[in-house]
Amino acid sequence: SSSVNFEIEKNRTVSLFTSVDWDAALHFPSSVYKSQFDFLSDVIEIFRNYLDLKLVIRIHPAEITGSNPAYVSSEDYIRKLNPSSNVRIIASSSKVSSYELAQNSKAVIVYNTKMGIELPPLGIPVIVAGDSWIRGKGFSYDVNKQNSLESYIRNIDNLFLSEDQIELSIQFA
Repeated sequence: SSSVNFEIEKNRTVSLFTSVDWDAALHFPSSVYKSQFDFLSDVIEIFRNYLDLKLVIRIHPAEITGSNPAYVSSEDYIRKLNPSSNVRIIASSSKVSSYELAQNSKAVIVYNTKMGIELPPLGIPVIVAGDSWIRGKGFSYDVNKQNSLESYIRNIDNLFLSEDQIELSIQFA
C-alpha cells in the first residue's frame, strides 16, 4: 500500500517514470519527441481528456541525489503545465517505492529510463515514448508515428504482456 497522496486503483492508474534531463538527452536522440519535456507536455495534455484514469508521475530520484543533478527540474516543469486533477506528482525526494507504484498500476509510461527494462519481467506493460533500451524488442508498447501515446492511453485496458513476452523480457534483462 503506497503512501501516494491519493487512492491507487490498479485498473485505473497509470504510472510515469521520468529520466534525469541530461540522461534523457544523452543516450538517445528521440524520433517521436524532441525532448523529454515535449513528451511530458503531451502526456499532461492527453490526461486532461481521460479524467477517469489517474496518472502518477514519479520524478527520478537522481534529479537531486545523483552525482550530476538535473539542470531542469521535471517536477517544476510539470507543475507549470497546470496538470488536471487526475495527475499526481511524486517528488524526487520521496521515499515512495517506484516498484510498488508500478506493481499497483495498469501500465507504466517511460521516456527512456532503465525502469523500462525492470518492469516487463514482472508482467507490467510498459509504454515507451522515447528511444529506450527496450524499444523494438517485442515486449513493450512503442510510441511511434503509427501508434500514438494517446492511442495506448485510450486502449489502456487492452495492454498486457503474454507469457512469451515476459520470458523474452527476462532474457533481455
